[in-house]
Amino acid sequence: MVEAIKIKEQGTNKEIIMDKMNTEDYVLDFVDWGQAEAELFTSKYVNQIGVTITKSSFGSRDIVISGFVIADTEEEMTERKKFLNSFINPEKQYVVIYKEYQIIFQPIRSIQYANEEETDNNEVMCKFRISGICPDPFFSLVDDINQKFAMYIGQFHFPLTMAEEIPVLFGTKLESQTAVIQNYGDTDVGMVFTFIASGGKVINPSLTNITTGQGFKMEVEMQRGEMITVDTRIGSKNVKGGSPGAMTNFFKYKTLESQWLYLKKGLNKITFAADEEVSNLSVIIQYTSKYLEVQQCY
Repeated sequence: MVEAIKIKEQGTNKEIIMDKMNTEDYVLDFVDWGQAEAELFTSKYVNQIGVTITKSSFGSRDIVISGFVIADTEEEMTERKKFLNSFINPEKQYVVIYKEYQIIFQPIRSIQYANEEETDNNEVMCKFRISGICPDPFFSLVDDINQKFAMYIGQFHFPLTMAEEIPVLFGTKLESQTAVIQNYGDTDVGMVFTFIASGGKVINPSLTNITTGQGFKMEVEMQRGEMITVDTRIGSKNVKGGSPGAMTNFFKYKTLESQWLYLKKGLNKITFAADEEVSNLSVIIQYTSKYLEVQQCY
């Protein structure tokens, strides 16, 4: 049973919080997450009994959210309906947040209210329904996971002799060029990775997923403080670079052999490199695992 959700309009601060017990203006009735239906591709040779499934993929997901508008007066009911009428717009996309998960959907019609029956539609209570489609049928975590390729190695030892003419090194930052990332979700996912020329000039940075054999390389000379951000997520693929606050399209610097990297389900071994000055390069990977179903029963 879904006890509470939040609906947020993408790109704005508008939102509705609906709870079965605690909200006073919009009360949750139920959420039907629908199902993620798989499309199966098959083949068959002469005289074969049955078929061979060669590939499967997922389509979209339909969802329905039902709730009640609650008010103390007819004027209050009018205002709250007015907000809903404006808030739910089939031209916009929204995020539904349930516990630590979220899914993006777009309404397929305007807000739907109950018929003029006294039990479901009157001056103090009115039932409504929101119907939508999720282009990506998978749920993702609300908070992205960040992986930085860096570690700090302590250099402070006892007993310690302090010499006046020799400076004492208390610690040093070492760049680890390899990281193991665990994708705990139910499917492969894209990611956002950022090359940062934190120590000085960097020539032609690259990132490789050793587990999948995919590689992504830029043919560009980065100066100290510059960064390149690559987004490989479905529907968001782009390459931007430059100084922070002044990023431009860097797609032309991507090599022809580059592949849009993804994290396969399970363990992924990722490494970065550069043709020159790799010691000046830092890399941050941002991703979120995706889940087929998340509803929890009590």
